[in-house]
Amino acid sequence: KDGRETVLSTQRRTLDMLELQHGIRRQLAAGNVQPGTYEAIRIELATAGSGLTHWVVVNGEAHPLVLAPGATPTLEFPAQYIMQPGEQMELQVDFNVRLSIYEAGGVWYLDPTGVLHDPLTAGAIEGTALPAGSVVSAQINGEEIASAKSGSDGYFKLTPIKADTYDLVVTRNGSAPAFKSGVRVNRSLTTGGHHFLLAPATSGSIQGNYLAVYSPGITLRLVWNGHFIGYAGVDPYTGQFEFPAVPPGVIDVEAWDSVGPLGKRQSILVESDFESLLQFR
Repeated sequence: KDGRETVLSTQRRTLDMLELQHGIRRQLAAGNVQPGTYEAIRIELATAGSGLTHWVVVNGEAHPLVLAPGATPTLEFPAQYIMQPGEQMELQVDFNVRLSIYEAGGVWYLDPTGVLHDPLTAGAIEGTALPAGSVVSAQINGEEIASAKSGSDGYFKLTPIKADTYDLVVTRNGSAPAFKSGVRVNRSLTTGGHHFLLAPATSGSIQGNYLAVYSPGITLRLVWNGHFIGYAGVDPYTGQFEFPAVPPGVIDVEAWDSVGPLGKRQSILVESDFESLLQFR
């Protein structure tokens, strides 16, 4: 407000972000603020100098997360928030784990990504996606807005998610992707009845090199039939990257950094049980 900060909490919190799915939430901060207009909401994550470390557990093994080149340990949501005297406001943050963590060159990186929602103007999407552990992604024009892994019973719930019309894209290693278009989300409502049963399928793979002398903070995204289906990091020193499980077909590969797309895209044909090689220029 007026160039000044109002701090709601300095308490350190440790959260398992994968537990906060399907409508499960944890309070980050609460407090009183002066009436007026606020220009942004900022969430500070722990840094290396704080003595705290972020971790990701992969196949039972814990790996420390290193802040990605070009990224900041801050989630900031610019907007106008007008507080009236006596008013209460609740805001919810959807931290996108899938787009915030990637591996490159044996190092696991953190590039914090999230969306801030007013629950009064957001809704939810729920249903089932089997086999368990399928990733359900809500997208607009191929850009992921929210995602979650289905539970042991196949249940998923994407919430909060802004009122709009989405494509649902469901993926899982060893299964053929599934899609559903025109899923409408209305404010303060849950749209249900979205059920997916993925068919077994044999995948291919992609590996190759990003041809640049030094490429810190570069990630590659896979687009299949106009839908985002995968994400991997580029080793900043060797340029190597790998997608170990990719559905067969013509795949578009896009280059991104911590700010957004770099305008570079190449296509590659992926075949089942075959490793495709890509020299990304």
